[in-house]
Amino acid sequence: MTNIERTVEKFNELPAYVKLTVDSEVIKSKITFLNKKYKVNLFVLLFFIVTNELDYDGIENYIVNEFEKEPEEAKIIADEFRESVLSCLEKRLRFLLPDPEKNEIKNGEIKNIILGILNKDLINEINNPNEILDEINFQILLVLTEDQSFVNKAEKELYQNQERLTNKKFSLEEKPKSPTVSNWLKDFIKQNGTVMFDNIVLMKYMTESENAKKLDKDEKDLLKKLLLLYRNIKFFPESMLSDNVDDWEIFPVEYGSNDSITFSNVKSEEEKKINELKKEKLNYEQGTLESEVINEEITYKKEIEGLKIMLKKYKPGTLEYSAIFEEIKKKETEA
Repeated sequence: MTNIERTVEKFNELPAYVKLTVDSEVIKSKITFLNKKYKVNLFVLLFFIVTNELDYDGIENYIVNEFEKEPEEAKIIADEFRESVLSCLEKRLRFLLPDPEKNEIKNGEIKNIILGILNKDLINEINNPNEILDEINFQILLVLTEDQSFVNKAEKELYQNQERLTNKKFSLEEKPKSPTVSNWLKDFIKQNGTVMFDNIVLMKYMTESENAKKLDKDEKDLLKKLLLLYRNIKFFPESMLSDNVDDWEIFPVEYGSNDSITFSNVKSEEEKKINELKKEKLNYEQGTLESEVINEEITYKKEIEGLKIMLKKYKPGTLEYSAIFEEIKKKETEA
């Protein structure tokens, strides 16, 4: 098993919220920026860090050895990697940590993170996988149950959110407006008031309001999530539809969906090359130089074959896919 194969296996044993945070678009975009800026590939490095295969002090040496950088430049890259990627990752994971007794972030900082999500990073968060939404909900519910006054602050930040929710033409009070989170909430409130509403009211607005009727399925799904989120915050705890606290949620979570993809064990071209080498090996006696060279080549091809099979388990664009793909390129270049 190659180092990257072992590391990916260790990565997949981490808690779901950790894996999904590491594999988030935010983290991947930061690494992609550094890769282009310094002509390196730091996806594998991130895997080694989060699985404790490499500690922080070893980052510079890794960059020197892996990318043939001078120590001075390696330090610059390492410092930016720590500041841009690792500090962002650590802060996010501390926020999502499900055990409040172990969470090092102070209560005030947690509140500010939540308010920031509601005011300017709602679209990214509302589309997160269930495992991430569960942890965000846990932190929000913890704050709401301890501080009832936080409800008004959270509602205010949500109501002022200027992120663009949809792309179709939108009007408010018969005037063209930008379809922001704020304006969608204003439109809903204008038609339904500020009283607690049920799912019938919500669906009637979704199907009969002039603005909502223009939306495609994905945009309607997003609007529905927004209105459920608004209801859960504004009317908390009345909006919680169950007496069981374990069933409470703020960000709506769609249970039962499964985005995982299974792949058959499809062999790559490396298998054919391995078989050809095995046939060629029969022409030489065991222990001869020719036989040993072919054995080394077979071992090398098997490593690439294993990586290509492993690659098929992951979707293009995921961190695992990027790291394994780069390892394959590296080995094929060395061949």
